[in-house]
Amino acid sequence: MIDNTRSLLQYDSHFAKTYLVEKQRLLEVLTEGDPQLWKQASYIIEQGLQALQLPPHNVPARWFDHARQRYQAKRGGVSLR
Repeated sequence: MIDNTRSLLQYDSHFAKTYLVEKQRLLEVLTEGDPQLWKQASYIIEQGLQALQLPPHNVPARWFDHARQRYQAKRGGVSLR
C-alpha cells in the first residue's frame, strides 16, 4: 500500500482517486498491525488525497465524499469508522 501510493499520483492520477479512497477505508479496519506502518500509510494516503484536490488534478472534495458514501452503501450502510 505504501509503495503503490507513492508513485500512483505520478503515473495514474485518474485511478488514484478511487484507489486512495479504497485504501483509506481499508485502513479503518486494519488496526492490529504495526502502528508505525499504519501511521505512515495513513499519512501517505492523506497527502495523496490532498494533492488530488490541487492543480493539475483539481478533484473537488465532494467527489471524495461521494465515493466514501458509495463504499459505505455497498457495506449495507454500515460505517467502518
